[in-house]
Amino acid sequence: MKFLHFGDIHLGYAQYNSLERKKDFVISFRNLLEQYSKEVDFILISGDLFDKQNIDARTMNHAIYALEDLKKRKIPVIAIEGNHDRSTLRSAEEEEISWLECLSGLGYIKLLKPYFDKGKLCLEKWNEENNRGSYIEINNVRIIGSRWYGASIDKMMPHYVNAIKELSSLPYQILLLHTGIKEYIPENYGGIAYNILEPLKEYINYVALGHIHFKYEVNDWIYNPGSTESCSIDEYFDIRGKGCYLVEINGNMHTVTHIKSRMRKFFRIETDTTYFKTPEELYGHIIERFKNFKTENKLNNYEQPVVELILKGSLNFMRNALDTIAIESEGKKLTNALVFNIKYNSMPIEYSVDYSSVDISREEMEKHIIHDIIRSDSRYAYDIEKYTDLIIKMKNDVLSSISSESIYKDVYSALRGL
Repeated sequence: MKFLHFGDIHLGYAQYNSLERKKDFVISFRNLLEQYSKEVDFILISGDLFDKQNIDARTMNHAIYALEDLKKRKIPVIAIEGNHDRSTLRSAEEEEISWLECLSGLGYIKLLKPYFDKGKLCLEKWNEENNRGSYIEINNVRIIGSRWYGASIDKMMPHYVNAIKELSSLPYQILLLHTGIKEYIPENYGGIAYNILEPLKEYINYVALGHIHFKYEVNDWIYNPGSTESCSIDEYFDIRGKGCYLVEINGNMHTVTHIKSRMRKFFRIETDTTYFKTPEELYGHIIERFKNFKTENKLNNYEQPVVELILKGSLNFMRNALDTIAIESEGKKLTNALVFNIKYNSMPIEYSVDYSSVDISREEMEKHIIHDIIRSDSRYAYDIEKYTDLIIKMKNDVLSSISSESIYKDVYSALRGL
């Protein structure tokens, strides 16, 4: 027997508020299904089919579009809820119906949901009549579902060990979990400790994880395929990869192959602003870099990547002097980008002092502060004293109620002489 294992498909995620990016998430999923589903007996989704609990009609259409062919070919899709698409409590006794349950009721997926009764975890076999159950059996393979427990999963797992023990034995058992293994993921991601999960190794042959968006595997037993699309630009450049698993079962053994997703291309371009004295110089340099962007990156005329320009280093002029709107517009045109973002990490050169700790007059402090502001912009730093005197005179004229016309004439005349 063969199966595909997916996690974190995130249908409905309109990244960058882009409808095209929203479509990308269903396209990546559908591409993998079209290429590999013809050779499998069932498909697993370990949570987060949807990006959020409340989806729009377009997202529901995307899900049906992706799953319709599998339903026609009678390939079962077995799923659990993740933290993004789980049902919520309407009251202490009743849950809201999730969109996953809607898909399950329509026969597109089989949503597995264990439940508690009098403090005991109950695992019920799938019932085709009411489309409900906690586990399903396909030939000699049993697939057991779980819920999203968040930080309380360590406390919940002993209940699963006890419940699974009570099931009749089958040669091959799969457990679907939406969580991460603490030892293999960043600390702030939460998850479950491996030793808490280890008692299940006696009963479970394959732990099918979701939740973490990069691929990782533990002891030929625990498998996390990663998401099928990049939910951030950092994810795109994560070398651990993302996609799905194609798994072949032989008795109580398996052969696992990871299949990488085909995704929209992302590019991250860095420019050090330290070497440019004026915003015009920096603008010219940036535009020049993008003129050969498509050729250098072997992009055809139809590809629309996501491009992020990072400005780093020191800035030799005031931050708002650089026309970022013009850069975005021209950059998008030259790269044929779907999305062109600027990440402004550059910092103006600062020469400031904590004047509160210096014994100087208010007038001297004011002059020092104006000095610092002018010095940070290379366009005016060549004549700091004259610009400082002009600004102070202009301030004093305003305070002396001199007319704006007179102040304008004085400033205009002074600037012509600089």
